[in-house]
Amino acid sequence: MKVLASEQDWQIVDDDGFVYKRARREEAAAIEKVREIEEEEEEEDEDELDVVSPQELLAQRRELLLKKKEMYATELRLWDELLSRQEEINAATLPPSLPSAVTDSPAIMLGEPHYEPYEELLQEIQDLEFFIQKYTSFCERAEDMVMLLNEKIKNHRLQQLRSPRQIFLETTTSAD
Repeated sequence: MKVLASEQDWQIVDDDGFVYKRARREEAAAIEKVREIEEEEEEEDEDELDVVSPQELLAQRRELLLKKKEMYATELRLWDELLSRQEEINAATLPPSLPSAVTDSPAIMLGEPHYEPYEELLQEIQDLEFFIQKYTSFCERAEDMVMLLNEKIKNHRLQQLRSPRQIFLETTTSAD
């Protein structure tokens, strides 16, 4: 075993807060040199990777833009198809348009009374009122029927429940 006499043969080590002295290793310097060389090589490799020719950059940009153009073109095509379907549905469900009173009707003479559109609207309003009255009476009848049904169910359940006296009398009389 080698005896260390001088202070230079020892090295102070800090291992996560645990500080101690140990014999100096000659390998530590060699390890540090290897690490430095590896770091330099990594930096050189990174520098080589960062160098890209302008033609390559343009080609990459062009490919990226073509992909985006294709993606947006398909999306626009889908939106156009959806819009055309929606227009077909709307055209199929909309009733034929009524002529507007101002643009399509002939000029009204001041001497002639033209009450036909108003009479038609008045008739429609009266029909709607009649329908609403029938509908409300139907709803009231339905509510009454539901209330009667609920009362029947409630009474039926109450009939099934007997008073404690009746239960007591039934049990005592049947035991005799």
